[in-house]
Amino acid sequence: MLREENDPDESLRSAVSQTEEGLFGSAPTEGTPLLAGTITQPNGNVPELKPPRLLYLDHIRGLLMVLQSIDHSRMFLSRMVVKHEEWWSMPDFEGSLYHWFVRFLSAVCAPGFMATMGMSIVLFTMSRHRIGWSWPTILKHFFIRGAVLVAFNFVTVGSIRLITTVLFALGVDIFLGACIVSLEVLTSERVASKLSQTRSPTEALRQAVGFSIGCYCLAVAVITVLPSWYTPSPEHANDHWNWLYRLLFLPQMFQPAETGWLYSMYPPIPWLGMVLWGVALQRAITVYQLKTRTVGILHAALAVAMWLIFIPVRLNLGFGNINPGQLHPSPRESIINFFNLTKYPPSVAYTTCMLGLVHAYCALFILLELKLKETIWASPRNPLTVFGRSAFFFYVLHFYVFALFRKVLYWVGAVRGSSAWEDQSGNLPDGWYWVCWLIGLAILYAACARYYKFKSGTSPESIFRFF
Repeated sequence: MLREENDPDESLRSAVSQTEEGLFGSAPTEGTPLLAGTITQPNGNVPELKPPRLLYLDHIRGLLMVLQSIDHSRMFLSRMVVKHEEWWSMPDFEGSLYHWFVRFLSAVCAPGFMATMGMSIVLFTMSRHRIGWSWPTILKHFFIRGAVLVAFNFVTVGSIRLITTVLFALGVDIFLGACIVSLEVLTSERVASKLSQTRSPTEALRQAVGFSIGCYCLAVAVITVLPSWYTPSPEHANDHWNWLYRLLFLPQMFQPAETGWLYSMYPPIPWLGMVLWGVALQRAITVYQLKTRTVGILHAALAVAMWLIFIPVRLNLGFGNINPGQLHPSPRESIINFFNLTKYPPSVAYTTCMLGLVHAYCALFILLELKLKETIWASPRNPLTVFGRSAFFFYVLHFYVFALFRKVLYWVGAVRGSSAWEDQSGNLPDGWYWVCWLIGLAILYAACARYYKFKSGTSPESIFRFF
C-alpha cells in the first residue's frame, strides 16, 4: 500500500540522482583520485569544487598523445618510412622488429581515442543532466564540439582536397554518440519508471540500464564485424565507389589520383562501435556505482577477454582479418605479421587487439593511482596528466611544433630535402630523431601546462575548453 501512495517518478528521479552522485557529487563514492581545483561561481564569490575528474582517463589520454606523436614526428624528422595498414596495401617491415614496434606503439591510439571519448560522453552528459541542462542544450554542445573537431581536420591537413583524419571521425562520432546516449537515457528512465511500480527505484533503474548496455554491446558487435563483410579485395582499390559510401564507410585514396577530391582515411561509421563500447562501459560503471578497485579489475578482465577473441580470429586468418593474403610470410609464421593488422578500416582482429591494450593500460593506471596516490603520479604536474587534460590542444599543436623543428634543423643543415611528408630520405638518423622527439615533448609539456591554466579561467561555455 505504501508503494502505491508514493510517486514512482519522483522515487526514480531520486534514484537517478543518488546513482549519479557516485561520480558527480561532492563526495564521490567511487573513491577515485581527484585533481585539486576550484571553479568560480557566477557571482564571483565563494569558489566551489570542480566536478570530480577520473584521473586514469587523463593518464590514458596523455599516453595516447605521446604515442601518436611518435608516428607524426617520425614523418617530419626521421628516415623511418612505414606505410599505413590499408585494406588495399599493407606495410612490409622486412623482418625489422624495431620498425614494426615503432609503428605498433601508435596503433592503439585511434581505438583509445574512440573508447575514452565514449566514456567522456557519458560523464559529461550525465553531469549536465543532473544540474538541469536540457537535452537540446546538451546536444547543441556536442554538435559544436564535433564541428570544431571536423574544422580542425581541415586545418591540420592544410589541403583544399578533403582528407578525413582521425579528427573527422571523432567529430562525427562524438555527436552521433551523444544522440544515442540521450535517446538511451530517456528510454531507460521511462522503462525504469514502469518497472519501479513493482520493485525499488534503484533496482528498476539498474535493470533498465542493464538492458540498454546489452543493446550497446549488440550494436558494437554488429558495427565491428561490418568492415570485414563489405571491404573488397585489393584488386578493387582503384574502383570508383559512391563518394558518400567512401566518406562514411570505406577508406580509399583519391580517385582519380590527380583530380579526386576525397581521400577517406577515417570514415566514421567503422569507428563508431569503439565509441559505443566506451559508452556502455561507463554507463555500467556509473549506474552500478563500481568502486575504483573494481573498475580496475573490470578493465583487466576486459583486456583478457579481448585478446581471447583476437588470438583465435587472427590464427584463423579468415573472416575478421580483412585481406590477410597480402602479408608475406603468413601471420601464422611471423610474429611481426601476426600483429600487422588492417586498420583502415578496422578489422575485428585489429579492434579486439587494440581495445585489449586500451583496457590493459586503464587497469595499469588505476593500479598505479591506488598504489602511488601520495606521489608525483597523482599530481597535476605528471606529464601524462598535463597532456591528457589538454589532449586536443596537444594534438593540433604537435604538428606545428615538429614542422617548425624540421625547418630549424633544415636551416642549420642537419636535414636536407623537401619538408613534405613524402620525402624522408634527408631526415635525421634514429638516435638523433629520438632526442629531438623528447625535446619536442618538453616544448609541448610547457605549452599544454600553460594552456590548461588559461582555459581553466574561461567560462564553462568557452570554446577554448574544447581543447
